[in-house]
Amino acid sequence: MGESNGDWGGERDDSKAALWDTLPLLPEAGEDKLVDAFLAEKHLTREDMARIGTRLSSHAGRACLTWLFPDGFKWRALLDGTRYSEEGVTWKHFKRIKSPQGYVDTAFVAEGESDGATIAKLFPGIDVFITPNGAKNVTPEMVQALGSYKTVYVGHDADEAGEAGAKELLGQAAHAVRVLPPQGLNDWNQAWSVGAIQEGFDLSSVVQKVPRTMFSLLELTEANLGSYADNHYFDKPILPLTGTMVVHAQKKSGKSFVALELMRALATGTPFAGYIEYVREAPARVGMYQMEIPPFDFRSRIISYVQSMGVTEARLFLENGVVAGMANNQFPRVKVTTQGFQAKVLREVEEQELDVVIFDPVQRMLASANANQMHEIDVLMELFESLTDMGCAVIYCAHNNKSDRDAKSGHAIAGSQRFSGDPDAICSLYFDKATMMDDDNPAQIKERNLHWELRSGSALGRGIRIKPTPGNEQIPHVEFTEPHGYTGGGGAADDDNPAI
Repeated sequence: MGESNGDWGGERDDSKAALWDTLPLLPEAGEDKLVDAFLAEKHLTREDMARIGTRLSSHAGRACLTWLFPDGFKWRALLDGTRYSEEGVTWKHFKRIKSPQGYVDTAFVAEGESDGATIAKLFPGIDVFITPNGAKNVTPEMVQALGSYKTVYVGHDADEAGEAGAKELLGQAAHAVRVLPPQGLNDWNQAWSVGAIQEGFDLSSVVQKVPRTMFSLLELTEANLGSYADNHYFDKPILPLTGTMVVHAQKKSGKSFVALELMRALATGTPFAGYIEYVREAPARVGMYQMEIPPFDFRSRIISYVQSMGVTEARLFLENGVVAGMANNQFPRVKVTTQGFQAKVLREVEEQELDVVIFDPVQRMLASANANQMHEIDVLMELFESLTDMGCAVIYCAHNNKSDRDAKSGHAIAGSQRFSGDPDAICSLYFDKATMMDDDNPAQIKERNLHWELRSGSALGRGIRIKPTPGNEQIPHVEFTEPHGYTGGGGAADDDNPAI
């Protein structure tokens, strides 16, 4: 039988394996100029590439090197190196290249096929695992595949994506160590091609020291952690640079308006709600996954918002604001029950180079997951943690419990306590019948107060008033005011008054 009958590290699709077995082997030297050029560039032989299961096929009308991973096919165009992956595949498993020596206690994780072939060539006493779709995708199946080894070398590329993926894998595989190619080179095939490593190279010589995690208080006080503005977006600590914020209220209370105002302030580098100053030098790039307001109505809201801005502010808002979906008349598909949803979001955030990501509301992301079950919420909170690990701040909107619909405490948020326990800032929108208009009034005015609960520091509250726009009642007009009920001294504004 063909090479497809090797070790797969997961369930094999026999129909794909049978197809792969029909593909031609790599030609002998001199029979294909493109193959010869690729091997010469990589300083590898036909046998080196055959060892990792390389064949030839045509894909997208182009001659390609072809590999079958446990989950699906991958291709690399010989002419220009363009890479393709089989569509519709959820990539869960490494491609394992077993050592010819049989059982070994050492593994090496390589980021790509050329690196995998290089390591398998130079270190026959090591099992090599090749990542299926980039460095950053780390799945439980991949971690499990490494569990039996005494030593695991994580050899991702020496670039931003490689470092992020290595950090994720090292965090889940306690026996793994990070190795980098010598001489500041980017990958292992490059290091082999220029002679920086040879057969028998000592991998332990390039193991990176584990960063320290425990420090004395003296070291902390003397550490250079930057200024306040280096670590926060606003002059009140409502949003740390890599922090999280939840905006919650009963349905139809203005959460989306607060989220949009946060987006405007961040994207333009101007005060939030007219009273909390923006402190960073440059505006932020902000993405929003808006899953509640239909695309046409959301677009109308954006257009109305822009018309109220000056020319410079409008330009910054439109350039730095990014929205998922909508322009194609569709809501973004972000469901925690969909396989690969986290990888999709992380990829989109990276591609758009976002600084802040807003999700509105989280209840739409849960699908059939139970908001009251912590283990079913974990996958969503892990997404938020991955985003903050990437250097992003996260803002999410949430609905209140029906029984606590008017409460101004984070404990009113529907679902898991993690929604109120994890964030750095809680923004509560609440209604007080003693100080605010009932929603059923002839002028169609809706009033709410905004209250902050912060992990560090404090911030005054704010009032919000929503009413129809004159001449176009389909578009809401939003005003931020002093808290409703505050009279300038001892009134109903309690801890949200400037005197306390």
